[in-house]
Amino acid sequence: MKTSREYCPACQYRSFYDCLKQLRLSPEEEERLIRWYLKEAAERFDFTLTPGKNHFYSRPIHEYAGYDFYAGQKRKDNEEMLRYEEHAKKAVLAAKNGLEAAVRYAIAGNVIDPTAHHDITVEQALDAAAQKPLAIDDVELLRAALQKARSVLYVTDNCGELVFDKVFLWAMDALGLAPLSKFTVAVRGGPFANDAMMDDAAQVGLTEMVKVITTGSDLCTVYLPDMGEEFMEAYRACDLLIAKGMGNYESVESFADKTVCMLLMAKCVPVANNLGARIGDFVCRVKNAELMR
Repeated sequence: MKTSREYCPACQYRSFYDCLKQLRLSPEEEERLIRWYLKEAAERFDFTLTPGKNHFYSRPIHEYAGYDFYAGQKRKDNEEMLRYEEHAKKAVLAAKNGLEAAVRYAIAGNVIDPTAHHDITVEQALDAAAQKPLAIDDVELLRAALQKARSVLYVTDNCGELVFDKVFLWAMDALGLAPLSKFTVAVRGGPFANDAMMDDAAQVGLTEMVKVITTGSDLCTVYLPDMGEEFMEAYRACDLLIAKGMGNYESVESFADKTVCMLLMAKCVPVANNLGARIGDFVCRVKNAELMR
């Protein structure tokens, strides 16, 4: 998926400014960095790339700050969502279609994303998990792929929702669909906004449950040329790739060599248009199912 000329530059500037707000800078320093951003964007914005690959500002801003300035918020988000872990597990076990329920909770976690400019409470997300229909419903294709796959690579997105990723993985084992030994989970290899990293996986107990690696990159997407070797080994070995969220979707929707399952809520016009969906839709899309034998 290529960067939208109409929507992506403005959206990415808002994401950049969200970073500045975390730093509590003086007005003069904010303005200096805004001028830096605008100059860099004019020279570096590439509309042939995915939106996630165009987030050129994240690494320099983190280097300027000298720390992960979303770390405190990420810890709070994880703590908050851990309160709802048992609720989600019970709901999945009680559901007529446990896999569909697990998918709904995984997507509901993706709804809670302050960097996407969507304000929603956990309770609203849980209500959505229980009631909102899947606009794109490839759950049964996912079931077949999970049962056939020898190895599954699961790429996470944000903190907070990481707890519901944990619930999804737990459910695959509890429902007899795929043992945890099939799964490798990938988190970001460096800080980007509120995306999950290894410390977050440890905080929510994911590292105690399943093998967790990093992408080897601080990109908010799965841009294969920038991924680390450990991730690429897992990618080459997997039969099924499950990718959470819009940032990952922007890249993996074009992958042709793997069966890919994309779990997300469409939060912006370019992604919704690419999906053939509407903003706010819950999506479970499976691509290249025929590769799974």
